[in-house]
Amino acid sequence: MKEQVFVVPRDKLFAGQPVPHGFGKNDLTGLLERIVQHGKFADRATVETDPSLKQIIPYMLVSWQDKIFTLHRQKGQTEKRLHHKYSIGVGGHINPVELTKSSDDKKNIIEKGLERELHEELSVNCPYQYELAGFLNDDSNPVGEVHFGLVFKVSVEDGPAVTVAEKDLMKGEFMTADEIKKFYPDLETWSQIVFDNLVKKQTGSTG
Repeated sequence: MKEQVFVVPRDKLFAGQPVPHGFGKNDLTGLLERIVQHGKFADRATVETDPSLKQIIPYMLVSWQDKIFTLHRQKGQTEKRLHHKYSIGVGGHINPVELTKSSDDKKNIIEKGLERELHEELSVNCPYQYELAGFLNDDSNPVGEVHFGLVFKVSVEDGPAVTVAEKDLMKGEFMTADEIKKFYPDLETWSQIVFDNLVKKQTGSTG
């Protein structure tokens, strides 16, 4: 069966406003409302090369104390364009599996997608909280052109209780902002944007 992913038409997502670039926080409530109202499922193979549709990606920054969980993607990853890249974001597509009951609607589909992706990519064996921190849009490259990120801050209570779920695909550990900065040129584009707008400003890291 072909994979179905949750998408929103570009013109509906941005509601006729200038397309934002990078990280933003404005109109988050309206943005979520438009995603829920106009979102639909489509074949991933088709939309990967269709910039008129934005694939909605919950993108989670997992933190513990003053450290951020940092991933190093391995060759086993499906997305070849991300091989060997570093990432400070955990995330992925929203699939129809999020609507598990006939009584479900799209209002909580983003939250369900977030929860599923978090526990697919990581083993989180401790309490945690999350909040929407902003959005990501980068049309400067083929990957970013067809994706739209909803950035969530996830705060965990016990760092050692967080590990990578699929160790053949990724390696990961908590790092300080200064440690992450050493890998900055090899960070995925979205991770660079999040680092510049959330991590560096939050910690006071410079450079």
